[in-house]
Amino acid sequence: MGNCQVCLDNAEMDDELGFPAEAPNEAVTTAMVEGELVSICGWCITEQRAIGNDVEVAAIGY
Repeated sequence: MGNCQVCLDNAEMDDELGFPAEAPNEAVTTAMVEGELVSICGWCITEQRAIGNDVEVAAIGY
């Protein structure tokens, strides 16, 4: 499925702020995050929900 887009976006932000960027996780499903369709890993699904973002996941079980 490829890399998690949310991980990639977070790594880009970390890099811009001068923090070491972590390697992206493998995406497990596609989700609508704040109105944008993205590939996403399980960790980022949990993280995005924890910070209050609306996450509509395509796969059952997430």
